[in-house]
Amino acid sequence: MVAPPPQIRICLSEAVDQFLDHATGLVSVGRRSKRTAEIWSADLRDFEKITGRDVVVDDITGDDIDSAVLAFSRIPDRRCKNPTVGKSAAAQLRFTKSLKAFFKHGLTHGWVQHSPIGYAEMLPDERSIPPLRTARTALSGAQAQALLDYGPGTPSTQTNKRTHDSLFARNKLILNLLTILGPRVSELAAADIADIRPETDLDGNTQHWWRIIGKGRKLRTVPLSAWLMSCVEDYLAVRPTPANADAAKALLPPAHTV
Repeated sequence: MVAPPPQIRICLSEAVDQFLDHATGLVSVGRRSKRTAEIWSADLRDFEKITGRDVVVDDITGDDIDSAVLAFSRIPDRRCKNPTVGKSAAAQLRFTKSLKAFFKHGLTHGWVQHSPIGYAEMLPDERSIPPLRTARTALSGAQAQALLDYGPGTPSTQTNKRTHDSLFARNKLILNLLTILGPRVSELAAADIADIRPETDLDGNTQHWWRIIGKGRKLRTVPLSAWLMSCVEDYLAVRPTPANADAAKALLPPAHTV
């Protein structure tokens, strides 16, 4: 049986700093994404301002959490043009999830005897938040087939853009990889040229494989058919070389690096 950690009287600012250092470590080993660490940092810094830097973490009560959530809901949302608009219900839910992660960590390190989250009454309800609805921007099946059948069409006359041929080859590769192999968009965006590797068997037959680093840093490899490999080769033949050395490694470098 593992003994509970010794109780530590630690102020909120110091505890937040230690938790965010812990979050940075989790990002380094692939346990959390960089975006999650950024969200925790922003939310906990807001919590720190609302509750007070010098308050002892173990003295924070459920009423304090309720007050913090209400105060956070009134903070102007920087995404809105109207400065009087407060945080959305989704942002409030995210804020409370960041607090839950912080106090869960605090329990294992002796900062609190009980998480005050369990005694709060003003937490947003996830079930009451409507799903995000966005305009449909995906190609229909007929449009996708037409793109593959009829080619790039009329070249663009705009300057400072990728060449039309390379843009078509890029889009064709993206479309085929997504529809045939079904990777996550983030996995395709993160792919490097070196992740596509040939392997030759004892009979001299060569098969190309795509090494994918997926969610949670899990590694898997998928075979590329001759058709998909021809799409890769067609694209690489006309792909502009980015000036940035890191971007040059990417299979699909960001447009602003080209």
